[in-house]
Amino acid sequence: MPHANNERARTLGDGQEVPDYGPYTARDWADPLKGQAAMITRMDRQVDGLLTQLKQLGLDDRTLVIFTSDNGPHKEGGPAYDPDFFNANGPFSGIKRSLTDGGIRVPFLARWPGRIRAGSTSAHVGYFGDMMTTLSELAGGRPPAALDSLSLVPTLLGRGVQAKHEHLYWEFHEGGFSQAVLLEGRWKGIRLKSPAAPIQLFDLASDIGETNDLAAGNQNWSGGLRRSCARRTWTTSTGNGRLPAHRSRRHARPTCSSTAVPLAASRPQSRRGT
Repeated sequence: MPHANNERARTLGDGQEVPDYGPYTARDWADPLKGQAAMITRMDRQVDGLLTQLKQLGLDDRTLVIFTSDNGPHKEGGPAYDPDFFNANGPFSGIKRSLTDGGIRVPFLARWPGRIRAGSTSAHVGYFGDMMTTLSELAGGRPPAALDSLSLVPTLLGRGVQAKHEHLYWEFHEGGFSQAVLLEGRWKGIRLKSPAAPIQLFDLASDIGETNDLAAGNQNWSGGLRRSCARRTWTTSTGNGRLPAHRSRRHARPTCSSTAVPLAASRPQSRRGT
């Protein structure tokens, strides 16, 4: 899988390590850029080989294949690697370790011939914790009670009513204590580096790049939305920089990864930001 070798980057200045640059060898690009492109091409070829093997074994229509990522694009692998070269985060702002959607919104592609309609898309917002309930349901099992996990089966198979998260919540502890919350799949609040920092507010429905902070002077936000946000996720920090435990009306606060099915969606970093 494509990933920067940061140890090699520190030693040799190029962490985009691949056996060869393949079709990009003659490009007039910096070597780390060739390496990144070669990783993606190699991965595409390997995914094709996997799907071909499933067909040859007669397992194609009995196998759910999911393709996703753990974070947005990175700026790692050496000083010559620049994610903007490939427009890696598209219309989103931020990269890996950002709490804007460029860092936490990832693709989620699912393939299951005869079960998932080819070419279908969804704007549903979920997170990786939802896979516990999803896979349990598909396997005919029963997940443990009181999970922060909603089954994605209605979205994947196009049947029934898809339950939605009232909110999704992120914490990131690298370089300070940062938080973000997504309410109703639309309103995004971000607080950076300190529990005392002001909260930024973005409307993802009209500002997918999170460039227009609506918090300043917005009485609805400073009043109702702020109280709602605090009640659900991040009231005030405790002495050790952690949030007090709580429960929402539907589920405990999500603190792991999130994604959307099957387009792109928010993916919270782990609590430690790994």
